[in-house]
Amino acid sequence: FDDLKTQLIDGALERTALSEPLPNNRGEFFRRLEDTRGRLSLIAQDLARTMADIVGKGAQITKKLNAYKNQKPLLEDVNNQLTRLFPKNFIIDIPSKSFSNYPRYLEAISWRLEKYRDSPESDMEKMRNIQKLEVPFLRKLAELKGQKDPRVEEFRWLLEELRVSLFAQKLRTPMPLSIKRLQKIWDTIKY
Repeated sequence: FDDLKTQLIDGALERTALSEPLPNNRGEFFRRLEDTRGRLSLIAQDLARTMADIVGKGAQITKKLNAYKNQKPLLEDVNNQLTRLFPKNFIIDIPSKSFSNYPRYLEAISWRLEKYRDSPESDMEKMRNIQKLEVPFLRKLAELKGQKDPRVEEFRWLLEELRVSLFAQKLRTPMPLSIKRLQKIWDTIKY
């Protein structure tokens, strides 16, 4: 729990005092300091609430995953998605906007697991379609070797939204998404 508390504090600082652009002079520094004082505890409380929601939804997913021990492709896909969502220091490193969507992403995984038994073939088809986009995306990430490309970062979150759209439509996405639409976006990024 100490590591989680540290990440929450660091995440709140990252989103307030250390947000871009950083102060360039004394005046900007003191303005940032004042602004941070007013927002730090609110941001920390918001992060803590979101984290509590994430932990609760994560526990539900863990319980549901136990029922699918013999469904290797499903388990691999969900576990890979969870691994990408929760890298070390994710509270600090994940952009605020994306972090606030984590409860919805986890709820979409939960919905997917609930619906899987009714239509495993449909689930596998959706998964294969997503993987057609994820594989080149992951290759591009490997090529970048840790360098940031805002277009690739944005595409990463579009993939999460696509999963919501395909596996849990009732949760809605900020914009209409489809495999075809994301493929067009990817075609503009990959070069």
